[in-house]
Amino acid sequence: MDGHFFPELLWGLAVLVSLTGWGQLLARKSALAENNPADWLESPAWGIAVSSFVGGLMNWSGLAGRIGLLLFLLTGFALAGFFLKLRFQNSARPADRRSPPREWKWLVLLVLPVSALALRFGGSALINTFYPYDVQAQHTYFNLQDDALSYLVSPERMLQTGSLGLDPFNSRQMMSALGAQHFLNAMALAVLSPEYVHIIEGGVGLAAACLAAAGLGMRLRLGRAGAVSLMLVPLIFRPWYINLTSTTTTVAVLIALCSAYVQLFKPDAEKRYWLLVAGLLLGAACSLKNTTIPTAGFLLVATAFLSALTQKSWRPLGFGLLAGLAGLVAMGPWLWWQYHSSGTPLYPLLGRGFHVEVFFPSAPAPFHGDAVRELKTGLVLPLTLLACLLLAWAVPVVRKAMDGTTAGVTLAMAGGLAVSWPIMAMATEYIGVSRYLVAACITTLTMILALAWQTGQQLSAKSGRRWPGWIGPLLLAVILLGNADELKKTYGEITPADLANSMAGQPYEWTGSSYHLRAAQSCVPAQAKILAYVDLPFLLNFSENPIFVADWPGEVSPPPGLPVHQGGEAVAAYLLGQNIRYVIYSYATQAHFPRAAYAGYLDPALGRVQNRQAALSFAFQDDLMELAQSRARLFDDGFNFVLDLGRRLPPKPVHP
Repeated sequence: MDGHFFPELLWGLAVLVSLTGWGQLLARKSALAENNPADWLESPAWGIAVSSFVGGLMNWSGLAGRIGLLLFLLTGFALAGFFLKLRFQNSARPADRRSPPREWKWLVLLVLPVSALALRFGGSALINTFYPYDVQAQHTYFNLQDDALSYLVSPERMLQTGSLGLDPFNSRQMMSALGAQHFLNAMALAVLSPEYVHIIEGGVGLAAACLAAAGLGMRLRLGRAGAVSLMLVPLIFRPWYINLTSTTTTVAVLIALCSAYVQLFKPDAEKRYWLLVAGLLLGAACSLKNTTIPTAGFLLVATAFLSALTQKSWRPLGFGLLAGLAGLVAMGPWLWWQYHSSGTPLYPLLGRGFHVEVFFPSAPAPFHGDAVRELKTGLVLPLTLLACLLLAWAVPVVRKAMDGTTAGVTLAMAGGLAVSWPIMAMATEYIGVSRYLVAACITTLTMILALAWQTGQQLSAKSGRRWPGWIGPLLLAVILLGNADELKKTYGEITPADLANSMAGQPYEWTGSSYHLRAAQSCVPAQAKILAYVDLPFLLNFSENPIFVADWPGEVSPPPGLPVHQGGEAVAAYLLGQNIRYVIYSYATQAHFPRAAYAGYLDPALGRVQNRQAALSFAFQDDLMELAQSRARLFDDGFNFVLDLGRRLPPKPVHP
């Protein structure tokens, strides 16, 4: 073992504790803490919500640098210790002065799911070695486009400069998410090297999701077995390391959001307290990943309307409106930053900003047959779950045994999953849309299992028979059997391989790769603007120059739009008009997107979005190579070159 496993694992656990501390602060300030285990179990998810809002404020004020982030984490760690000390002090008080006693011994039953969690957590500490100049290294768990060109850039820029900055050329920064996921990833990169960034999604996020599920079980009074069983649902699914996108962190927030809605929309709930919690969680769910917005929006609206119908009152609609406004406030700092960076507060709901279709519109392409088949296939599970819930609701004896608020939230969550499928399919035109809805699917299954467990208990209590109490365990068995292939893949293949790599793998030596890029950047005058189309832009020095990272060149750009299909001279004129004189290009690897390896992205089966992005990238590569013949090269080491667009080369003599 090389010693690069347990220190990183301990840092991940420290981040988890820090998030718990911030979540406990929210509980205390909301007067929700009652020495209830559910408060502590849901605290990591609440901490993610607090981090999303505070992170937005820190990004807006330029305080999200390495020192600021470490102070934030240290404060959360101290809060966790303080509130834990209070809890033990409360337990030591005389019985007449003690908070209502709660049974904590049931936590011993968490050994099984926590053991599985530890394996997944450990496997996330160090995955596979990253090969910067090896285009064929597709077996690594770093996406050579998404991660290398964008998702690692944002947290690194934040740590170096204190903010995500303004980068109107980075399409993923505008189109895929607001900044919350970058703030969370920066928590890992504040002390760890890039290959350990998966510890947030694979470890911290998964832990928060499992604990939030157990907290939901405690809120619904499902008992020890029920609360523990809910933890198994997030553990079923494989880690989605296709890129550094927020999946398990979103699961944690969505489960906690459903739990908060159950409390908020109860007729006798303390509304003002749960409005704060629900608003922060809603804002975090939408700020972590744009693809969550349709599900979260439908969940809120449907829950409010169903509560109004069952309670025969307009008040739940008012609470829903207030929760939605609170969510917008929680998103506010990120929306403000996004508007100034990309021309829209939220793509595409509040405008398309600097998107290529604004400047160079094209006719919508028809849905490809493969995409239609994917949509139809993917809709089977959401519609089946929704139909089963409606059928159960239609049975009078079952409906009477159901808790109306829990049933309403569960039905709304299933409806949100079903509605999101066609929305995401049309928005992305990508046949792999299912992975965008993994978080919604896991949350829906968790809520359905919780409702079934709760209803079975109620039926058993009312009828005096024991067999209804088996409804929950039987449904859990069905979920496990239905995902047998997923479990085999997760714990039979992925987790053992990841754990072996974590224990024995060697961290990548970034010095050489950083040297190439820093040497290229050093040829550019300090504070001069740079457009970077390189394979590892997260290794650049963002504090030395304003650097704009072109991940999908031409997909987004300031008005009047980057004219990549009009030749190199048009591109040069445009960039100079934006006061961008210098361009760094990794021409040896074509910025990890060589035409020879990725020509298949032009296949119509992948949809118009992928086709357009590939065509724009290939055209931009041609433009830069054209400009390399007419503009001065300040630097060229065989991997990268630096072009000075303001200096033309003298014309080559024409020989007779």
